[in-house]
Amino acid sequence: MKKVRTYMDKLKKNKEFHKRFKEEYQNLCIGEQVARVRHQAHLTQAALAKRIHTTKSAVSRYESADYSGYSLPLLKRVAKACEADLKIMLVGKRTKCDLHAISEKYSKLDILAKAEHGKEKKLTSKFIKKLKKAS
Repeated sequence: MKKVRTYMDKLKKNKEFHKRFKEEYQNLCIGEQVARVRHQAHLTQAALAKRIHTTKSAVSRYESADYSGYSLPLLKRVAKACEADLKIMLVGKRTKCDLHAISEKYSKLDILAKAEHGKEKKLTSKFIKKLKKAS
């Protein structure tokens, strides 16, 4: 049986797309984790902002897929304010095969975002738009 070629299969072959995909995916993951830990702590953006001595709009930016200015001190403050642990992992470069794993994980993230409401769904929509622009 012949494998059905998808648009994502075509995009995976493009090196520039692959690079942008990894960058955007990383930003999406960090923003989504900030939003998730804030929700788990039962905090609003305003309440988190107060705890980390910033503004509500800054917290909104941190949760956005468009934000890329994360710093270790910022993430430590967010983790402390939400009574969460901050874990940082360094992993080796991904191979071509791993892009499939990333896209599968992204699909699962999209399904979760559809199941939930609010910021996660908005982040996923922005990510999809960025991917389409990159192609």
